[in-house]
Formats: sequence, structure tokens, C-alpha cells
Amino acid sequence: MAASAKLAAFHATSSPCLHYSTAGVEDSHLSASLASSASSAFATGPLFRRIAPPHVASYSFRRSALRPPAYSARAESRTDRRGERRGERRGEARGDDSRASMIARTGREARGGGAEEQQLDDDDTRQGQRESPRSEAHGRAPKGVAVTRRQVLASAAAAAAAGGIADRAAAAGLLVPGGGRGRGGGDGFGFVEGEESGGVGGKGRGGAGTSVGSALDSLSERVCTFTLANGMRWIVVERRAAPIVSCHTYADVGAADEADGSTGVAHLLEHLAFKGTPVIGTRDAQKEARLLELVDEAFYELKEAREGAATEGTVKRLEDDFARLQQQAAELSVPNAFGALVSREGGVGLNATTSQDSTQYFVSLPANKLELWMALESGRFLAPVFRELYSEKEVVREERRLRIDNTPYGRFTETFAHMAFPTSPYGRPTIGYPSDFDRLGRREVEAFFQQHYTPGKLTCAVVGDVSAHEVERLATKYFSPWQPASPPSQPIPALPFSLASSSPLLLASTFPLPLSSSPALSSSLPTLTPPSSSPSRAWRSASREEGWEAARMAAAAVGGEREMRMSVGANPLYFEGYFRPSSASVDDPIISVISSLLYGSRSSRLYKNLVLPGRALSASATETYPGDKRPGLFLLSAFPPLGGTTDAVAAALQEQLQHMADSRVPDSELARVRKSLRVGFLELLGSNSGLARVLCEYSTRAGRWEALVEEVQRIEEVTPRDVQQVARLLFSPDMRVTAHAVSA
Repeated sequence: MAASAKLAAFHATSSPCLHYSTAGVEDSHLSASLASSASSAFATGPLFRRIAPPHVASYSFRRSALRPPAYSARAESRTDRRGERRGERRGEARGDDSRASMIARTGREARGGGAEEQQLDDDDTRQGQRESPRSEAHGRAPKGVAVTRRQVLASAAAAAAAGGIADRAAAAGLLVPGGGRGRGGGDGFGFVEGEESGGVGGKGRGGAGTSVGSALDSLSERVCTFTLANGMRWIVVERRAAPIVSCHTYADVGAADEADGSTGVAHLLEHLAFKGTPVIGTRDAQKEARLLELVDEAFYELKEAREGAATEGTVKRLEDDFARLQQQAAELSVPNAFGALVSREGGVGLNATTSQDSTQYFVSLPANKLELWMALESGRFLAPVFRELYSEKEVVREERRLRIDNTPYGRFTETFAHMAFPTSPYGRPTIGYPSDFDRLGRREVEAFFQQHYTPGKLTCAVVGDVSAHEVERLATKYFSPWQPASPPSQPIPALPFSLASSSPLLLASTFPLPLSSSPALSSSLPTLTPPSSSPSRAWRSASREEGWEAARMAAAAVGGEREMRMSVGANPLYFEGYFRPSSASVDDPIISVISSLLYGSRSSRLYKNLVLPGRALSASATETYPGDKRPGLFLLSAFPPLGGTTDAVAAALQEQLQHMADSRVPDSELARVRKSLRVGFLELLGSNSGLARVLCEYSTRAGRWEALVEEVQRIEEVTPRDVQQVARLLFSPDMRVTAHAVSA
């Protein structure tokens, strides 16, 4: 699967929850209307695109939401430019040709800047000074993160430049043309770091090489990996351009891993992961622990009474007892303590997301807060306290009402998923069924946590101004006590800071609160895990026929009824899905190219042949619905024009797909798509947070992060013949399921 599709999938194919809002962070997942999001939530941009599953399509998907705005590529680029100016001023003050001075001049020469850029730099500095009080008041975000005139000019220049891939990468703060006075020179690109930047060659101005290969080489030189004794994997990328670090934790567990009857537990657990530890989020940990036990006892007693033959009076009494105990426990908790602590220490973008295949936690912080993140993240997994569990269930219920029950297309998309995947966990909504969710208590949540949250299922990526040796030291310190399927074998290290004992956020004690010994839930649902040995050979080593045979089996499970119609109180909407292999298939990169040919720009086929002529109001294609670890769907969606019908737009869609299967793609069109994918890849590398995400995903799925590099290389090798062959396999009527939402 293509690399930036991972980036898009991060918000689009999952159930993201904005747990803590800090300065500059958008609420990227809620939208008032599905009609607008069906055209935007499915529109994930042309590189490494993943999906916005219909059953959560009420999320508003914006490209800017793919990474925390305060630490966007442009913000990182801006911080880097200021570093150049500081280095140049220091060098000029000493009157020498220092490294700092060379770095500054190299970067400025690469951009062709002069007096005008210096004036813009000064304007930016003053603008940042004006913005900083407001930013610091909302979580200590770095100064000057807003888009400025210089950035606008840089973006305009990049758009106008011929072969603008390199310029866009440079504007993103990742690459600068090799050359200047450093070791670089020649052609190629180097990372903008705290040392001489450049590609290969001697001194002098570099050439204008723009190959993705040079970017991949630079990335390979900076990626360090290690695995703790307990199996937890770590990826580190050192970037010295700005004092920022983005941290990403990828748990290889999602809604598809839930047992029947316990749907929604993975998503609920994601919410509870922000509720703190015995140290964070409580005023009296020992007293609270006892009260939480009483709350659980009251919940299960009430559950038994409701399911049994208890009288109405008995149920009412138990409900009152349950509510009273919850209130007493709530008085001992500190709401949002975890998020408030991160925000106060300068963190932004603190959030998490749950999809069918994974759960991911992420944040960006000042680089000197790395140990703080290590301490908080280890507490989250080694000694979590699932406080406010039952009140958080009400929050999730409201999410479901907002996204599914009370939206025009919510029930429609949920029914479509169930029809397409009657025997697969992909047919169940990530947020869960209400009947299952009502039965969830602490026993079920802790059982799921113990079964699936083990060190071997977690991969962490740390990208930014860090040392790989320091990351390894801290990871060993804070995570080595964690052993598979058991509570910590030794006390959790103390937090790397101290607060007054009167602080409501922390206690002086760091005693561990052992997890419940409830038996793990058993699940017969199939799952895909990375192979235990030789993952590089196993990744996409199966033949083409093996992958498509699995897809055909998934299609056969649908049975005879492959089309559904449902009345909705909104405009008509059409879904057309084709079963496809998992992302482990050798054909996954080709499917990514097919997706980009159909959708993603104004030159794509669906836009030119359906939208422009007025045959559809909008049309989109998404590679994987609702996940990609198992065989899923290549999903197309379209809104008919005013007065049009879903049958007419279905015929128009199938006409385009048949044309792709019958005739080869022109070389010029394929070259355009490749260029678009290259641009997207370089943009991905320009974001610390985006790079951390995709490295985690490839490391988890393929067993090695280098599969990301191979993915890019494989896309470059796709031929028109490859596209036609896979299109014939994919767009077969035997692989098709359709759904018509018609006006009531």
C-alpha cells in the first residue's frame, strides 16, 4: 500500500477522537453533514491515499488535519529558517566561517534569497513576537507558527517552478538543494539538519537534482531502530532543524480484533488511555482505587438485575447506588489531568485514533520534553487507571448518535458494511453496536487490554531533535519493566519532574496499580500478525493468485444479494465496492496507482468524465474500505446530479472502470500520476508527525520500515500493462457490491 495512503488513513479510516484541544489543533473529525464530507472525507489527496469509511463518514477530512497544525511542515520550515538566521548572526559576530554561518548561507543560497528575504525574515520575527503571547497561553506552542508572507511567496514560487517537487520539499523544511559551502554540492538533496547539508559532490552551488531516491537515501542514513527485550519496537529519526519531537505509538490492535458481543471496546479503550495512572489524574489514589472497585461491583449487579427478573424497584435502587458511587469516585479524579499536563509542558496535537486494524496515539513536544513523554506513555500502558469508564461510555454513545444514528447516511453506510462483510469483522462499526456497548464494564475492558496490549504489538517512532542513543536509554528505563501479558515486573520509574504535593495533577507516590486478573476474552476472529521470522521475505512474497483468491473468497461470502437500496432523508448517494486483496498483496502498489488515476485531482478520470460533464455532482475512489490487513473493498462513491438517479451514476462509473480494464493507460497519464505520488511522498517526509506515523505502520505490517522505501520504488516501476491486468481482476462483476441511498 502506498506510503502517503498511510498518512491519509490515519484520520480517514479510523475513529479519531479529539480528546484534548490545544492551541492550533483543529477538531478534524466532526462535521455537521455527511453530504459535504462524503465528497471531502473520501477525498484524501493523490499520494498514499487511504479511506474515509462510510460508517464514520461524518468526519470532516481536510488535508491540513493530517498533522498537528502547530507543527506542520511549514511551521517546521519556518523554525529552521530562524535557526539559519541565528547561526548566521553568530558567525558574523565572531568574524569567522563557522559551521553555523555556513549552514545559514547554504540554505539561503539554495533558495536564491537575498535582501528581500532578509526583510521578510525580519517581518516574520516580529510577527512571531506578536503571536507568541496568545500561543503560549494555549499550551506553549512555538512562536510564530502562523503562515507568513515569506511562506506564501515560497509556496507561490514552488508552484510556479518547473519540476517543483524539490522546491515543495525544500519549502516543507526537509530538503535543500545540495550545494553551498558545506560538504554537499553536486546534484541531489540532503536533509536540513544542524550540520552541513547537501547531496554528493564537491563545493559550490549544487545542481537541481530532484530524485526521490536521494530523499530515500537521506532518510535511510538517519533512521535508527532497536527492539527491547520484551519485543517492543522503536524507530528513531534524528532531525536537528528545530527543537521539536513528534512521538507516535502504533498499537497493532483495532476494532476487528474484538470478540463477538464486545464491539466498541477497542475504541472505548482509546478514550480511557487518557484518563491517567495512579500518579496522574487523582487526588487520593488508594481511596479512589477502592471506590472504583465498588463502582464495578454496582455495575455488574445492576447489569444482572436488568437481564434477570428483578423488580422495577430493585433496578431503581441499584441504579441510584451506581450513580452515587460514580459521583463519589468522580470527586477524587482530576478531569483532563493527562492532557493538561502535556499542554502545560508545550505539547500540541495530543490525540489518538482507532480503526479496524490499529489504535494510534501521538503528540508533538519540545525536544527537551522527551523524557516526560516516555514517562507518560509508559504509565499509559504499564499502569493505566480506567477511571471515569462508565461516564466515558456516555460520551461514546453520543459519538455514535452524532456519526451514525442521527445522520442522513449513517444507517445506510452501516448496513452496507454489514452486507459486504457478513462473516468478517470488517462488517462491524468501529464505534460498536449499542447492545454490545451497554454490556461493557471494567472486566471486559481490562481483559481486552491484557490480551491485545502487549509490548510485542507496539511500535513507537520518535522523529525530531533527539539522539537515538538517548531514546534507547529512556525506552529501556521506562518500558523494560513491561512484560507480555502480565503487570509490570518491577516498579514503574518515577516521573522525571516534581510538583508540589498540593498539586491536583500528581501524587508524590508512584505505586503501581496492578491490572485486574480477569481472564482474557477469547476470540475466534481471524487476525493478521507480522511473521515471527524473516518478515522481509514474507512481506508481499505471496503470488498474485494467492492474494486474489482471498479476495474472491471474501466476495463469495456475501452470497446472492450483492445490491441494497435504502431510503434516506437526503440527496441520493451511490456506493460501488470491489473486493481486493489485503495490503500485503504484491498488487497493492498497482491498486494505489489505479486509485490515483481515477481520483485525486482535476485531471483524474472521474473528475474529467463524470463531474465536469455534469454526470455526477462528485465522485471519489478509496483504496481500502474499511481496513487493509484483511481483504477489503476498493470503494467508489458518487452523488448524482440534481434530478439524476443512482442508477445513471452507477452506469457512468462502470463505464470508466470498464474502459480502464479494456485499454492501456497512456504513458503520459501514468507519468503524471507517478509525479503526483512523488510530490506527496516528499511532502510526507517533510512532516515529523507524518513520517513517524508511516514508519510505524510499515514497521508493523511488513516487519521492517524499509518496506516504505520499497513501496515507493515499486510504484515507480508500475507499467500500463500492470494497471490493465490488475484492473481486469479488480473490476470484475463477480467482485462487486453496490448500495443505493435514494431520497425518501
